[in-house]
Amino acid sequence: MAMSQATRAGVETRLAEKERTANRARGRAEGERAVVAEEVRDDAAIKRVARGMVRGLESHGEGTYSEIRKRVAGRDRKYLDAALERLEEAGSVEIVDNVIKLAAKC
Repeated sequence: MAMSQATRAGVETRLAEKERTANRARGRAEGERAVVAEEVRDDAAIKRVARGMVRGLESHGEGTYSEIRKRVAGRDRKYLDAALERLEEAGSVEIVDNVIKLAAKC
């Protein structure tokens, strides 16, 4: 009987460890998925803000950073700098003397 209880305890210990290992792996996978999902949401938001900035510059003309910022919805203001950086790198906008304007097209 003692041998049976010892065997059972050993098996239960190994099963519990296996379950903890599986839980850790699932937790890591869920964490990675959450990070990727957040990156995708942020990228989509940056693109949305960039498109809105271009539309605003087309319809309202150039403006200072403060003026452009006021045109962006409050929920999107945290993406403004990243959107502006992308547009500037792409050559879509120019920043001259703190004034943001659409880049001249050739």
